[in-house]
Amino acid sequence: MSGAFRLLIRTVKFTSFQKAAEPLVAPSPFNATKFQVRNINTDISPNVYELDKSKLPDYETSNKEWHYVERLIPLKVVPQPKYFDGPAPSGWIPPKEEGLTHPYYIPRTKNHMMQVYLKISQRGCKHVTCIRKIEGDIWKCEKDIRKFLKPQLPELTYARLSSRVNEMTRQIHFRGDYVAYVKKWMEIKGF
Repeated sequence: MSGAFRLLIRTVKFTSFQKAAEPLVAPSPFNATKFQVRNINTDISPNVYELDKSKLPDYETSNKEWHYVERLIPLKVVPQPKYFDGPAPSGWIPPKEEGLTHPYYIPRTKNHMMQVYLKISQRGCKHVTCIRKIEGDIWKCEKDIRKFLKPQLPELTYARLSSRVNEMTRQIHFRGDYVAYVKKWMEIKGF
């Protein structure tokens, strides 16, 4: 059978079903639309006329309450935090000016947080500390972190400490969870 012939049979069946179903449905406002019409012919649909503005409710424009709306709109830029002499009540510590004097620099994120992350993989068995977006001498930065970690860690843990420096992505990876130690080192250095 060709596609056009099948379509003709389907249309005949639909119209005969529609005619058979009409007496079964009692007229009410809830069943005004009996069947779904998929293809709408714009020649048959009623014309859209201009809206009668006299039937619309009255309204007025006011800017008095705009400051209530304005405070609900999210900021496009994260504001600069207040400077605290020491840690903030939340525990956040601002960067210091002495952080710019080193041969390397680790900037904060746009939310003013340190870029030290813990990556957990292999179903929680592998922990890697990642320091991101290091600018300047990345090799000197890795040596300084190792110097800081040596007295902090037990000898066996320090002996197994392995690191990977990636100059292209400006990252240093340490095998193990040393996020708290690295953040403490960054606070001391002023980053």
